[in-house]
Amino acid sequence: MWLSFLRWFDFLPSDYRGHVVGGFVQAIGTILAGVFGTIIGILFKGWLDRRKRKQLETEIDVRKEKMDGLLGKLRDAEETTLWTSFPSAPPFSNYAAAVANSLPIITIANLKGGVGKTTVAANLAACLDRRFGQRVLLIDLDYQGSLTTVMRSHSGQVNRRSLVNELISGCADFGTLFKVSATLAPDLPKSRLVPAFYEFARYEDRVMIEWLLQETQDDVRYRLARVLLADEIKSQFDIILLDAPPRLTTGTINALCASNYLVVPTIFNMLSAETVGNFLQTVKQLLLLDLNPQLKVLGVLETLAPPINQAKDERAAARATIEEALLKLQLPSAAIFDINVPRRNAIAEQGLAYLRDAEARQIFDALGSTVVEKINLKLWDSAAE
Repeated sequence: MWLSFLRWFDFLPSDYRGHVVGGFVQAIGTILAGVFGTIIGILFKGWLDRRKRKQLETEIDVRKEKMDGLLGKLRDAEETTLWTSFPSAPPFSNYAAAVANSLPIITIANLKGGVGKTTVAANLAACLDRRFGQRVLLIDLDYQGSLTTVMRSHSGQVNRRSLVNELISGCADFGTLFKVSATLAPDLPKSRLVPAFYEFARYEDRVMIEWLLQETQDDVRYRLARVLLADEIKSQFDIILLDAPPRLTTGTINALCASNYLVVPTIFNMLSAETVGNFLQTVKQLLLLDLNPQLKVLGVLETLAPPINQAKDERAAARATIEEALLKLQLPSAAIFDINVPRRNAIAEQGLAYLRDAEARQIFDALGSTVVEKINLKLWDSAAE
């Protein structure tokens, strides 16, 4: 065969014939090597693709199993048990001592909307700043951003973006707090606000789902606590007020896990009174027995109270229901505030009633004095009027 092949080159001089034949053979070898290399490359790529596909199928199976578990939790669990799906893992070993020894951190919350939580938070902050000279940090944890809207009318520096997201991102520290907060000067010269808006709802839902799928490296319930319980906080603020939404969202859970006090505003009617009892039951089961045993229920505050001669029987029945719940739950130091926040047009209007209405200022000065006394807040001698 090769002799027949070589006869094709008989026309060449004998001096060049060997070189031509050698070059031709080398070219053929190169082509064959390329063909074989391509074939081997294709086979190797196919093997890698099969391996990657198998890994991907395994990852999909694992993720599907997690998703099935998550859907089961979401279908079967109430919000309370959802947030106890995994054992608590605070960000530091001395968490209980850190909560007990921190500056006052008060969550203002109720699992019922329309009871004046934001009104109480905003005007209490104004009282603490203007009347008692306290350095107040306000954090809006309600995706509706009502507190942010109220405070924005008193300071053009409040950003309309939801910067509170940063505080539960898992990467926040003391420096982050000042980056995402804005001064409320000149109206509240000693106060700062961390704003929230509607995009916060999507963000906190994502954080919750990642945690339920166990795709986070930390316990997301304590992300805010890691920031607010830092020692540096005490050098910059005297008190922190957290405005929570009427649901057990990621923001609400973070607020309750970072706080040492809870105030529950409510209207004194039967529907609201029953909601208070259910909320306090949740607080005891979820927080006091598991996530944050240091949390104290500072009290239940009547809001939107009608004139003293109206709805007497309904208010009395609601008070009795709440007192019975407090007695049954045996919450240390929990009681109904001796004062209330009455229904007034000046208080209900947009903005801070404390700054523009003398009667409102008197009401919230009384509330502020009660809170200061209850938490033994240390006042700067030169600050109080």
